[in-house]
Amino acid sequence: MPVEHPELEYLIHEVRNRNEMRVANLIPVALSNHPGFDPVRSDYEDIYALTLNNLSPRYAQHLTLVFEEAITDAMILEQIDQAIRRVRNNPH
Repeated sequence: MPVEHPELEYLIHEVRNRNEMRVANLIPVALSNHPGFDPVRSDYEDIYALTLNNLSPRYAQHLTLVFEEAITDAMILEQIDQAIRRVRNNPH
């Protein structure tokens, strides 16, 4: 879906949910605690989306300095773990 006001399209690329990258980087860490689970692409997408939906978004502008994260890696890993269990128990 294109942006209705092209002059504002840069916002999509410059303002990001900081948790997106953190979740993507922590999924492999969480998966190491689930031996025998061999996720396919749609599983990764489900885990990613479920996790982000269960975390408060942390939007920031490009080059914003963040001195302290309100959401810890441990909190993210807990949400990823819950998402993995849900996806494992409800295969496509």
